[in-house]
Amino acid sequence: MDYRYFDMGTVVAIIAAWVDPNRNRPILEEIPRAAPFLEELDEIYATLGRLQLTESAYSKTLKALTQQAGELDSTHDKLYKGLHGMITVTSELTCDADYAEKLDEMRDRFFPIGLKGISQTYLAESGYATIAEMKVTEEDKALLTGITYNERTLLQDFEDWVTAGKALGEVEAKRTRLQEREGDTGTTAGDIRDARISGLRLVDMLATILEMPGTTDEETKNILLQPLRRAEEKALQKARRKSQEEEPDIETTQQQIDEALSEGEVGTEEDADESVTGS
Repeated sequence: MDYRYFDMGTVVAIIAAWVDPNRNRPILEEIPRAAPFLEELDEIYATLGRLQLTESAYSKTLKALTQQAGELDSTHDKLYKGLHGMITVTSELTCDADYAEKLDEMRDRFFPIGLKGISQTYLAESGYATIAEMKVTEEDKALLTGITYNERTLLQDFEDWVTAGKALGEVEAKRTRLQEREGDTGTTAGDIRDARISGLRLVDMLATILEMPGTTDEETKNILLQPLRRAEEKALQKARRKSQEEEPDIETTQQQIDEALSEGEVGTEEDADESVTGS
């Protein structure tokens, strides 16, 4: 039985039906081979329920941080390119060689790797912005203030870039810590995975016991295994969809071959024979 497509919620739902006093628990208690599993089912159900809440909170927090990091990165990149470009253009257009030299020196100090600075990791981009803030001088500020557009100065853009870069680093650090340790509970991704696997093994063991001849009658067995069978059917449907997505479209592939042959892009068997015989 393939349980790869059984997520945490599915495992919890199956076990919940078995341990609930208002559902299948009374039936299991009357089956000698199955009753001993109830204590372990209770324990794993409690563990899975706690971890499911943790996983849900973790996923929501991670999604929010990822979205925030993406927005900050967009702001960072826009300001980075704008600052780099405006300083470069001003340097190229000015007739004052000394002024141009100061602009070029400042630009290279703030952006030592040029436009490659927008394709770095979030933490690296944050680092470059932080370093630029540390290196900016009063003369730099005066130069940046002197370059204006739409009633804004480049100094304002510089400050906004630094702010976005530093915030990006903080968000990415939070996201990294969250991925290493899920929340403040000390629960790791490994804990959730191991609990899910333990739950699946217990489900499989009990299902095997219930399927054994002499364990219980057919009607009772069907009642107890109904949640599992429903989950299996959904898992099979999911597996089929995934398989269909991965399989190549044979008709389309053949059509592409036929089109290539008609256009002379692919050699025919006759072509191959001629190349061998030299005729």
